[in-house]
Amino acid sequence: MADFVDDKPSRTRTPKTIATQQQARLADVAKAANVSTATVSRVMNNPEVVSPDVKERVHQAIRKLNWVPNASAKALATSRTHTIGAIMPTLDHQNFARIVESLQTTIASAKYELLVGVTHYAREVATHQAQAMIERGVEALVLVGADHPEELLGMLEHKGVPYVLVYVAPGTAPGRNVIGYDNYQSFVTITEYLLDLGHRSFGLIAQDTSFNDRARARREGVKDTLAEREIAIRPRHFIEGAWKFEDGMRAFEKVMRSDEPPTAIICGNDYLAIGCMLKASEMGVDIPGDVSITGFDDIDLARLLPPGITTMKVPDALVGEMAGRFFIDVLQGKIGQLGAVPAPELIVRGSTAQPRSRRT
Repeated sequence: MADFVDDKPSRTRTPKTIATQQQARLADVAKAANVSTATVSRVMNNPEVVSPDVKERVHQAIRKLNWVPNASAKALATSRTHTIGAIMPTLDHQNFARIVESLQTTIASAKYELLVGVTHYAREVATHQAQAMIERGVEALVLVGADHPEELLGMLEHKGVPYVLVYVAPGTAPGRNVIGYDNYQSFVTITEYLLDLGHRSFGLIAQDTSFNDRARARREGVKDTLAEREIAIRPRHFIEGAWKFEDGMRAFEKVMRSDEPPTAIICGNDYLAIGCMLKASEMGVDIPGDVSITGFDDIDLARLLPPGITTMKVPDALVGEMAGRFFIDVLQGKIGQLGAVPAPELIVRGSTAQPRSRRT
């Protein structure tokens, strides 16, 4: 068999070409642009103080030499990495992905990079990741919620690393930098809405409340509001566990197959609510005819899955933007602005209605 021969000119760069490009240094750029190395640094770090023609000469030299600044060398020279960290419970949840995207977009405007870690709701993992990020030189850190070991927050304060706790309402974590809204009040609102429709028998499908202050606040918001009307959730109608679609499906079936199933089920997030809707379809349970369902977060599927899920719309993008702007200000020596974001908004859709006993 004859050997295959490709007689087209190769476009692969030779080792010599690659080595030549890698050898380009700051001094080479300065020489090619006929400026000092300090001027090249100013073009890269403070372009607003350099004249347009000088900037153009430097950028032409950079393009010609294919020069890429050495981030490690820059960090050593300036004691700055221009990196901000964010530790999220998960990126499978659309809202956490939204906050990361918004945070990255905001800090990129000031030439900061984002380093992201995921804990999968494991308390000890958050501390380990924060330590690793500090060792890599992150200049600030975003953490979700207020449930963090004192050693973690103490370490950040000892190291002088600014941090923000997001999804935490002002006043609920004294002495900490927080940005967020009131999870407790949000679920008071949902519960009062269902009470006003006439519901008196409730189920609650909630996320695991360990290492999750947001889930605890939501649960207590429901229970306290019902208690004011002398209503209690039967133990068989309360399920606490994981937070995904499948968990909602399992919980819904368990609740609805119990004696005297509730007429309304409050879910701790939209993923659980969507799981309920999917299982209801399998079981032949009519939504909202047999049972009303509510969620929280307003992820995209909540409005797309018929008949649409009644939920609370959360300003995730604004949370990420506020955190990013706070860090930019603080790292530039200014006073950063923190505080509350607009309260989640009740979005009424087709998954809720009056119970049958109240319909005329």
